[in-house]
Amino acid sequence: MFNSLRKPARACRRSFGAAIILCALGCAGEGDGTTDDPVVMDLIAFWSNHGDNADIYVMNADGTDQMNLTNDPGDDALPQFSRDGSKIVFVSDRDGNAEIYTMNASGTNQVNVSNNTDFDGEPSWSPDGTKIVFISHAEAANSEVYVMDADGSNRTRLTNTTQGEDGPVWSPDGSRIAYSGNGDVFSMNADGSDQVNLTDSGAYDVEPAWSPDGTKIAFRSGFDFEGQIFLMNANGSNRVNISNSEGTDLTPSFSPDGLQIAFMSEVDGEFLIRRMNVDGSNVVSLTNGAFDDRDPSFGPNF
Repeated sequence: MFNSLRKPARACRRSFGAAIILCALGCAGEGDGTTDDPVVMDLIAFWSNHGDNADIYVMNADGTDQMNLTNDPGDDALPQFSRDGSKIVFVSDRDGNAEIYTMNASGTNQVNVSNNTDFDGEPSWSPDGTKIVFISHAEAANSEVYVMDADGSNRTRLTNTTQGEDGPVWSPDGSRIAYSGNGDVFSMNADGSDQVNLTDSGAYDVEPAWSPDGTKIAFRSGFDFEGQIFLMNANGSNRVNISNSEGTDLTPSFSPDGLQIAFMSEVDGEFLIRRMNVDGSNVVSLTNGAFDDRDPSFGPNF
């Protein structure tokens, strides 16, 4: 059911308190009355099927303190944090078809911003949080890239091809949008001009994610909807397999400091969320796959 929230062609801030603030070693100094500063962890949003439907969850970057933010009878999926961590954009079919919603990072104030009968999906915030880029079938049989204001107004089509596009994401400086089309990763100006194929490898290259400094793009590459997480320069050069595992790794997301990548792995038919250093080292499983956990999005804790 919840796979329909991807394009049809393929399958108030809550008080986290101690849940996201870990005391450093020696938190209570003995004899000197001093305390160390608390360490504030980043957050990861993802979607998971804990019951009869999919919901948006958030957890600490170490996998602890998972919380359901949507808890709606419909299917909610594909969350993306705003750059400042205050908002989450996601897709839901709660009104009968896949549409784009926004909410506070606490799960409050859930609003349908696309609000139409067309398929709208795979949203991502502009760096300043004023716009959302997404895909839609509004004017074509295949998916095209659109942009709209964060309240759903000023909807504008950016691509016009026969191949269909997926997974658009804004560069950190707001000047470019990366996306995938026909099994390659492309980049274009934020107004849709200067569309450039960055991969053209013969493999299936999809799901781009910009590094916070804008110099790198992580993406999935493979065949038959399988693959690994690769990293390349923003111009497409120096392509490197960084997950390099025996399974399938998908949907990378950079940590706010650019030092880690969260991603989804398929293990024995189940999906779970993992985290690794940007060079592929120190892979850690954050969920156990019991509930089909998908599409992580790193966000800052503010």
